[in-house]
Amino acid sequence: MGFILAFIAVFFTYLFSPFLIIYGMATSCSLRTMNDYFLAIAVAVDRLANVIGGPFFNHAAINYKGYRFGDGKETISSALGKNHIKQPREFRLFGRSIRYYLDQIEKDHCVNSIGK
Repeated sequence: MGFILAFIAVFFTYLFSPFLIIYGMATSCSLRTMNDYFLAIAVAVDRLANVIGGPFFNHAAINYKGYRFGDGKETISSALGKNHIKQPREFRLFGRSIRYYLDQIEKDHCVNSIGK
């Protein structure tokens, strides 16, 4: 049953998202409202990617003792930040590389994203 529900959810999300994003932009009252709207989309997509990519990131980004990916209430950046603080020796090259590049875009992005 989970597979069918996941398939339907992904199908309808991709089908309707362009229309819904355009509608959201058109009804935004200000640039701040629009920025907040896109930030909320980014966080939601990041959390989804953490769930979908959890098994891959657990294999490619950390050793077996590291903080685990896959929690739908958490972004990938947050999991990277927790690994950086709590389990820095458990990072693999892939995980260190992702954290490094995200932190270049925004100073201390991964640590600052913990809890978001």
